[in-house]
Amino acid sequence: MEHSARSVGGFAQGRVDVFHREHHNLVCTHWNGNQWQHDTLHQGNVASEPAPIVGFASGRMDVFWRGTDDSIYDTWWNGQKWETAKLGGHGNVRGTPFPLVGFQNGRIDAFWVGKDGSIYSTWWNGSQWRDDKIGKRTTSTLRSNLARDWI
Repeated sequence: MEHSARSVGGFAQGRVDVFHREHHNLVCTHWNGNQWQHDTLHQGNVASEPAPIVGFASGRMDVFWRGTDDSIYDTWWNGQKWETAKLGGHGNVRGTPFPLVGFQNGRIDAFWVGKDGSIYSTWWNGSQWRDDKIGKRTTSTLRSNLARDWI
C-alpha cells in the first residue's frame, strides 16, 4: 500500500500528528493550529508503515520503521527538528517493528520479527542502541505476548 495512516499522536498541546508512508518517504501530516500541514520527515528507504508513536522523554516523539535495507530506523523530534538514525536489525527485519516504552525508566524497545522467524529487540540502554534475540515465535504470538507481558 503506497498511502495509509498508521500512527496518530501529538507531543504538544493542541497538536495532532498523523504518520504515514508515501512512495518510500516518511510523511507527517499535522494540525498547526490553523490548517493541516504536510512534512516529509525522511526521503526514500521507507519499506514499512511507521510503527506506533512512543516517547520516553518530555517533548520527544519517536516513530519506528523498517528501511528498504531491512534494518530498524527511528525518526524523532529533538525539540527543534526531525532527525533519523539507523538503530539495528542489520538486514534481518521482516515486517513493521512494535515499539514499547515504560518498563524501565529511560528505556525504549522496538520489537521485531527476523527473517529466521525469531523475535528480536532493538533497545536503548541509556547511551546506545543494542540488538538482542529474545525468542522464536510467530508474529501473532509476538502481539499477544507483548499485550500480556509488557504493556
